[in-house]
Amino acid sequence: MISVESKKFKKSLIIGILVVTTALIVGLSIGLALTQNSINNNFSKANQLLTKFPLIDGHNDIPSMVRKNFKNQFKLFDFNDLTKIKDKLLGTNGVTHTDIMRLHKGKLGGQFWAAYASCESLAKDATRIHLEQLDMMKRLINKFPDIMKYADNSIDLVKAFNEGKIASLIGLESGHAIDSSLAILRMFYALGVRYMTLTHNCNVPWATNNLVDRLSNASAYGGLTQFGRKVISEMNRLGMMVDLSHVSHQTMLDALEESKAPVIFSHSSVYALCNHTRNVRDDVLLKLKENNGIIMINLYNGFIKPNNEIPTMDDIIGILENFHKKFF
Repeated sequence: MISVESKKFKKSLIIGILVVTTALIVGLSIGLALTQNSINNNFSKANQLLTKFPLIDGHNDIPSMVRKNFKNQFKLFDFNDLTKIKDKLLGTNGVTHTDIMRLHKGKLGGQFWAAYASCESLAKDATRIHLEQLDMMKRLINKFPDIMKYADNSIDLVKAFNEGKIASLIGLESGHAIDSSLAILRMFYALGVRYMTLTHNCNVPWATNNLVDRLSNASAYGGLTQFGRKVISEMNRLGMMVDLSHVSHQTMLDALEESKAPVIFSHSSVYALCNHTRNVRDDVLLKLKENNGIIMINLYNGFIKPNNEIPTMDDIIGILENFHKKFF
């Protein structure tokens, strides 16, 4: 037999559980509502900023992806939405997070499209391949006149942004494009190239690349040659930005010493937080600050966390906060 006291206890216990459960539900609901409001406010602020100021991405590999997968033939793909064929793209060269749909969703204001030829083309057909990449990108820009607008200077960039279009600029990702010729460098500038990465993952006759920094005798390889310094001077004279992503530590230091104009790192991260040789060491970052140059943080796996770990948003925020505390 259950006593009256026992029944009262059970009734009180059930009521207590219901009260606590209700309080938890209400508390969670309020918490979720506040969290959602906070997220919505952050998105609203971000949208306001992106509407007022152009977000410019310094490096996009679409040209080499299109060459690798489609041989530069537009009839073979729909640039409006490449997610439809993402499983058909070839290898890492086929990976892309870029199409018209996602460019709009990300509210991108300006894009540097990177013309690239592999190191196997060095001293062979690198110049021709880069020229074909330039041709392809200009045709792609012209194919979407309501979305993208070609720009090769800051005035046209701002004009395109004010028209609600993505300002489209062109860079060379690999210094072997110029075949050690200042004349070819000048012709690329005339064709609209506005930055050049001095090396890719291979040395050119006038500059060393980041892979030498993995060697125990890295210092023996040097950085810029005298001709390499002439390349920097000519780029300064022309108004072509010097890009130091991919180059060796010594080449970074030499270029910062030689350049009279601000330099850029179009897609690199911070070496002190992830010791990849493509990342930038603190001594270079301090000189970059003196140079008034910029670094565009590379979020690709392996540049934020070691061992190709996939970074979380907290990791990315940590990189930016650490960078800001150290250098600003």
